[in-house]
Amino acid sequence: MHFFGRFFNAAIRELFEEVDVSLTSPRLWSVLDDADRRTWRHRIVDDKDDFESLLRRTKCLPQHDELVPFSHVITPEGSPHRFDTWFFLARIAATDMPHVQTHDSELEGACMWLSPREALAGYSTGSFAFATPQLYLLHQFNQFPTLQALWTAAMNDAREGNIPSVLPQRLPPTKAHGKEDAVQPSQDVEPAPSRPRRVAFTGTSVAVSCLFLINLVVMPLKPYLTEPLPVSEAFRAPSLFPAVAPPLASTNGQQQPGPVAQFERLYNAGTLPPDVSYFYDPVHVVEVMRTGVSSTSCDDADALVTSVLGVPFFPPDVKSAIVDAVCSLSSNATNNFGTVGRSWRIYLGAKKVDCLSAAWVVMLPAHNSTTSNVATIYYVFAPHILSPAWIIAKLSYRLVVSVLIFVYSVYRYYRPLWHLRWSLQRLPLHVSSTAVRYDVVVGEPTCLVLSNAWVCLAFVVDFWGSTEFFGSACLRMGQTNDIGLFVLGVLYLGRTVWCAYASLVVLNATLKRLHMAQWAVPANTTTLAIAVTVGGGFLTSVQVKLPPLMAFYTWLLTLVNTMDGNGNVVALDDTAAMVVYVVGMTATCFGIVLGKKYVGQSVARRRSHLRHRIQTIQVGATTRAATPRLSDLPQRSVESRMAFNDFKHQMVLWLCVCTGGSVYRIFQLFPMVQAQCTISQTGSDCYVFAYNAADELIEVTRVSLVDQIDLTQKTTARPVHQTVVETAPAVGSLVLGREKEGAADVTLYRGANNSPWVA
Repeated sequence: MHFFGRFFNAAIRELFEEVDVSLTSPRLWSVLDDADRRTWRHRIVDDKDDFESLLRRTKCLPQHDELVPFSHVITPEGSPHRFDTWFFLARIAATDMPHVQTHDSELEGACMWLSPREALAGYSTGSFAFATPQLYLLHQFNQFPTLQALWTAAMNDAREGNIPSVLPQRLPPTKAHGKEDAVQPSQDVEPAPSRPRRVAFTGTSVAVSCLFLINLVVMPLKPYLTEPLPVSEAFRAPSLFPAVAPPLASTNGQQQPGPVAQFERLYNAGTLPPDVSYFYDPVHVVEVMRTGVSSTSCDDADALVTSVLGVPFFPPDVKSAIVDAVCSLSSNATNNFGTVGRSWRIYLGAKKVDCLSAAWVVMLPAHNSTTSNVATIYYVFAPHILSPAWIIAKLSYRLVVSVLIFVYSVYRYYRPLWHLRWSLQRLPLHVSSTAVRYDVVVGEPTCLVLSNAWVCLAFVVDFWGSTEFFGSACLRMGQTNDIGLFVLGVLYLGRTVWCAYASLVVLNATLKRLHMAQWAVPANTTTLAIAVTVGGGFLTSVQVKLPPLMAFYTWLLTLVNTMDGNGNVVALDDTAAMVVYVVGMTATCFGIVLGKKYVGQSVARRRSHLRHRIQTIQVGATTRAATPRLSDLPQRSVESRMAFNDFKHQMVLWLCVCTGGSVYRIFQLFPMVQAQCTISQTGSDCYVFAYNAADELIEVTRVSLVDQIDLTQKTTARPVHQTVVETAPAVGSLVLGREKEGAADVTLYRGANNSPWVA
């Protein structure tokens, strides 16, 4: 590339005029004193040609070899004043330093020596103001660890003629926002490459993505791990199985022993497998528990009650009756149903037929004991099975939700993935890329699905429409004798996480509406699911062993109850208990989202560091080849690395040195511009591995969906503007600049063909 000598001369003249730096041979300070140089500098301000006169009079020659061309910026079309400007690098020798003017004067104003990091820090705090080209160059400088590294890279680029030409293009203003950078779609740019690039999705990431897609699609059907299917063998013979739907009958204030007697004939030491404390009857869909206790347990009545399987669902009078029966060891207690054998219903609100419970005591040797002074406490829980028509309707509803999740995932994620592949085949990843082959590590659409309000609503409706099996799951989690049933209980109650997801979607809309997005830190969906699983599953199995918590659960269940003429509880409304449980799981997620920002000094330090380390991205088109410089779009940053992910991406990208992730740097500084401030969207990101002609890996770039950015300007106090560049790459970028009034401004430079991706 040929560089005109007049550009070098102009740069040398400006250095002398502004700060008295002489890039001449001999130096001007060696032939003129301070007063003469100041006089000449005043003359040059008024007449640029006087610099040529000065050189002729002093017989000094400009030293072009002390300047290195670094960048070329052309002001966008439509600007009031346009410039075609070259930027050079110059190194000031130690002998020239004493003559550099750093004090205030009518010529140079306030001059100081600053490192790029110090300049950017001052810019972020408002101490300094830079024009866009200056800010762009400072960010380029900041990418190099040493001055020598910067100088060497610039020399190599100049030698090869690879000087970047920044050519931004502004769109015409609109009346929507009244700014030059109005919100407009990107122009379609599809230059035909001489040789199509090879683009492939990595097999491992595709397999992982498909697994998570399958998990999303079958998620509405997971309740059938606990609930009976329409084609299941579940059958309750009226002559053998106690009626569940009708209310319990009573005569003269005494409860009839019919249901308990029927249960006792079905489930006893002769019909149940030996040494089994928890048994599930798939034919009758009944949970059966039995607990062996001895008279020595009466030393601590609370411990005795707590040790009984299923006791969280026992009314207080049933607990007292069991303690009296076990501790009395009377022979007539075995079949005295008025005292020991009890049945009651548990329902939710207006649903009066959720489930039937029954408990009785058998004063015989326990199934796992050889002593004679042992009682066995039986408890059965029979959820109400609704009509076949209702079961088929529920299955149809869940199948429709599964299909909609699949369609939504394809439309919102896999179609943009295909667009990314199509664009990379025809266009470079960014304007300075020399890659001839790309491998793409794809993400997965879980975070997109979980952030959809309608999907969350569908799961919440399904959850509250199947409360009859909520108790079965709780009972399974309250025991560890059958680990398989314990896991199924955890999975079933894990559905409460959808209530948390729905509440986070509502919280996101609320915070955006109130311009308070900075209060929240997006939570990883995997973290939320684990928190609900641990909190709702494993901790629940521990809580039922603690007497104080048992007393609290009993109080919740008995807030609304029905008693017979003897004062025995025959029906319990578990609405309060379910609401407390769901609210507890939701509060856990709220704590993660709202408390994450304020917990941990490392997070606070990192956010503070980000505010003093604003890194922007190249906004124009370049023709420069890849060099060791990382100042071009995209950049290496904390947000582009492997650690800025959940564990799924971390396993794939453990050793990669990545660039990109510009959206997360902007989100850290301006939370209001993110579309989702409560649920993290990092799981949908992709990583593009770029290879040169020698099949060497030259860069790894993180790309994110543009949908993560709030472009509506309805809930964003700081709107994001969109614009295009002269030659758009395959993906876009976010740029941080300043408006005329000095406020920070965020601009989205869309990729070619209105690319749905940003690096």
